[in-house]
Amino acid sequence: MPQCDAIIYPTIPIAGSSYANGAMKSAAERYEHLEELAKRGLIEWGVVDPGSCNFARFDDVAKLSPGFVYQNPDDHFLEGMRICADYKVNPSYAIYEPGFTRMGAASTKAMMKVPSPIFRFMFSEEFTFGFPPKPVHLDAHLALLREVASGYPWMIAGLGVDIRPLIPSAVEREGHVRVGLEDMPWGASQSNRELVEEAVTIIRKAGGEPASALEVRKAMQSLDAQHKRGEALG
Repeated sequence: MPQCDAIIYPTIPIAGSSYANGAMKSAAERYEHLEELAKRGLIEWGVVDPGSCNFARFDDVAKLSPGFVYQNPDDHFLEGMRICADYKVNPSYAIYEPGFTRMGAASTKAMMKVPSPIFRFMFSEEFTFGFPPKPVHLDAHLALLREVASGYPWMIAGLGVDIRPLIPSAVEREGHVRVGLEDMPWGASQSNRELVEEAVTIIRKAGGEPASALEVRKAMQSLDAQHKRGEALG
């Protein structure tokens, strides 16, 4: 069978939404799959979102239909960070609002046994959270990141958004890119493979070159050593 070396990280239940049956699981229940996969050495990154925010589609707002609060209480966040520290998993912070960056940065400084995090700026067009995908808003994210967590990697991504027009700006600013059906507006016709292949073309036209999974691993290990994090503490 064909094999592909890739860095894979699972999602977590969207606490507060109908997708999670509206139920708030305990921190341990919500992250038990992450810990089990980490125990088996099957993951390298983990979703650990440092904050909560309102999720509402503009179409629903126009109809006065309520959205929901995407809930990440501190005890849930700390459970995810504990797993990252115990099993040397890099936390992937979804940054829906600026406060997420500040919380993620403060926790990064306070929890040196956790490997280097990745800050993932979540843009949107369908939803009311955060920023629309424009270079001026990317610059706002980066200004805050430089102030509170300089030197850590970041990427552009989102929900209900076509992130592709922002890719050249991310490459110019030495950032990274996530694309896929999760990010795209609902009803997108392209496959994940097609979106990735198109993103690679855009990245190369902008003067960048996609990294291999091995190169990403080495870069994260270098960051740990630079910042004396995780195993580099010893």
